[in-house]
Amino acid sequence: MSEGRSAQSEANRSAGHKSAHSTSIPSHIPLVGDRVPRLLARGFEVCLGLLLSLEGLFLVGVFLAWLVLVLRGGPDQPPWQSAVVVLASGLLAWWCLTTAYHLITGRERRHGGLLSPLVLVLAGTACLGIGVVLLVEYGMPAAPRAVQFGFGGFSLFGLAHLHARRRRNRRAA
Repeated sequence: MSEGRSAQSEANRSAGHKSAHSTSIPSHIPLVGDRVPRLLARGFEVCLGLLLSLEGLFLVGVFLAWLVLVLRGGPDQPPWQSAVVVLASGLLAWWCLTTAYHLITGRERRHGGLLSPLVLVLAGTACLGIGVVLLVEYGMPAAPRAVQFGFGGFSLFGLAHLHARRRRNRRAA
């Protein structure tokens, strides 16, 4: 058996192939072509894009409803509060719809990736803030959930750092 392997590895080396020991995949695991994982990932992206587009359409509805209320002078809230709701829902709807477009069509943004490092940092900050608010408002019973939000926030910070480093490397190349 070892003679057969050594003869096979010698033939691979002479043909320019890497030896079996240099690959990271064990030889007893059957390899699936790249097509299946890519197809599953693409399907997940399309489903996520459809859900995000529904959320974006809901936010467009909120934006338009508040805009109509503000223009008619209907809400009893102070004007600054109405302006914040209109602005926030409009910006969030725009972001949801553009991200959904990129997910559904499979096109990357101008600088690559789906989310910019700034969006990842803002989301990480929001996660950490939610964790702190949970601890302050609900105390120790909310600690496990607060820890989950903390880990999520720090993970998003790490992703933002990785994405920014990749962007710098692409620009340098």
